[in-house]
Amino acid sequence: MKIKINTEVFLSKRGAYNFLYPDEESRLMVTATFNASEMAWIGGGCYSAIKPDEQATAIDKDGNLFRINYPVWIKSEEI
Repeated sequence: MKIKINTEVFLSKRGAYNFLYPDEESRLMVTATFNASEMAWIGGGCYSAIKPDEQATAIDKDGNLFRINYPVWIKSEEI
């Protein structure tokens, strides 16, 4: 799937049974379009886990740059 520039993605936080869940406080904005694969994770509610096929970039609300090569969460309606 293709994730477009300016799409919001969310980092993970540990929750019940040490599983990862979307952290709504850790919101990032994608700075360049990238391809990703949907993960078969459950428990995200209205979020789905995705993993970039190659390194992607995003910024937080303070302008800090993140290089993403690990699973992040995206709102299901964005897929």
